[in-house]
Amino acid sequence: MSASPVRRDTRGRLLPGSSLNPGGRPATLEPVRALLRPHAERFVAELVRLLDSEDDAIRLAAIKEYLDRLCGKPVQSTEASVHTLNIGRLYLEALIPTR
Repeated sequence: MSASPVRRDTRGRLLPGSSLNPGGRPATLEPVRALLRPHAERFVAELVRLLDSEDDAIRLAAIKEYLDRLCGKPVQSTEASVHTLNIGRLYLEALIPTR
């Protein structure tokens, strides 16, 4: 697959009709979902059957799967630390060393 250059104007902006993603959106999971949809009742029945398992790990996994699908997966929180860097000041300091 050869990538053709993207057409841009003199300021670097995309010209009308140009695209950074000429192939469009990737295929969705809809074909897979269509194949699985007729078996949904069997999947649910098996999941419910696993809730009665003697094995605690299997029972817990079934409960998690059930709740993830019924309520949605819990929100994952992340912590981030953002620092800013004044490139202009560093550039000027590099050009004009302080004494």
